[in-house]
Amino acid sequence: MHTIYVASAVLTSRLSSHRQTIQLTERIAKAAKSGVYPVEWLATGKPVFTAGGRFLSVSHTGGRLYVAVSGCPLGMDAELRREVPERVRREWMTPEEQKQDFFAVWTAKEAVAKLDGRGLSILKKIHVYDTMASIGSRFIALRREERDGAVITFAAADPSKVIWVDDPAEQG
Repeated sequence: MHTIYVASAVLTSRLSSHRQTIQLTERIAKAAKSGVYPVEWLATGKPVFTAGGRFLSVSHTGGRLYVAVSGCPLGMDAELRREVPERVRREWMTPEEQKQDFFAVWTAKEAVAKLDGRGLSILKKIHVYDTMASIGSRFIALRREERDGAVITFAAADPSKVIWVDDPAEQG
């Protein structure tokens, strides 16, 4: 089992999200008592570690930045709860998925797409079944949490252990 470490912060601006991503990975490294790994951004905009056998996933919602780090490949998505037009639900979800909580399904689809690496073009090929998702014949475990008014879903081989690394400046 690989632990997923997660940190979040108020996003000061889109322009500084790269800098804040690096700061959050440093906070996670300190909490996990591991080395700090260099981060680079691919042409697609996806952040990755350049060394160290660690994996990274990033999400922005509601003015917050979320960063997840693990020793196994992972995808994470966060979405602030809000009103969603019914047409969005019908366009992107199967009739069975439409019966579930929209944000549980949507964040699962995005987390799996990030884990898969092919991006959002595969969202309609991902099917969500509560704590599991499938893409083709591949099944992926999911873990869902709510924090800061957002639904956060992790997709990984075993997302059962999630540790939040809180910022002391945001406490109390």
